[in-house]
Amino acid sequence: MTAGLDKTLRIFQVDGKANSKIQSVYLKDLPIHCAKFTNDGREVIVTGRRKHFYSMDIEKGTTQRIFGIRGRDDEHSFEKFFVSPCNKYLVFPSKRGHISLLSKNTKQWISDLKMNSEIQDIGFSGDGQYMYSFGGIIYKFDNLDDGAIFAWDLGMRKCVSQFNDQGFVGGGSLSVSNDNKYLATG
Repeated sequence: MTAGLDKTLRIFQVDGKANSKIQSVYLKDLPIHCAKFTNDGREVIVTGRRKHFYSMDIEKGTTQRIFGIRGRDDEHSFEKFFVSPCNKYLVFPSKRGHISLLSKNTKQWISDLKMNSEIQDIGFSGDGQYMYSFGGIIYKFDNLDDGAIFAWDLGMRKCVSQFNDQGFVGGGSLSVSNDNKYLATG
């Protein structure tokens, strides 16, 4: 799949030889900043700098426009999002350290989470039970420094741990190892 600011999503069948294009979808009102398959491969979520985003059902060939997140009326842009590995959640980082948790199936708001910094990246444990958010501090509480990492239990919808990347010199990415033993930031 490819997508971009030309407002077009293109899906290819990759076989290593012909790699033929299966479908192109033009979204007239959305320059695309982020597009991802859900983990079951049946749906594509497409977002950009707008108050709405799109869900495309691959099997049915339908596209649905989702008008924002209920309860988050102050959001004017959905240019970045994440899909949990368990395929239950869509996660939208937003302003001032807020994280909106949505049901992947219904696209409805479930909960808001809040960390004390602007969110740079989000990662998940392999089973999707835990989410890790990584950011630079904008509010100074509890003597936290830049490079804060918050660990969230998604079932309980609360922070279960927070710590700092001790060598933090700036950065914007977070990755969790497949065995959930290590976090890497950069």
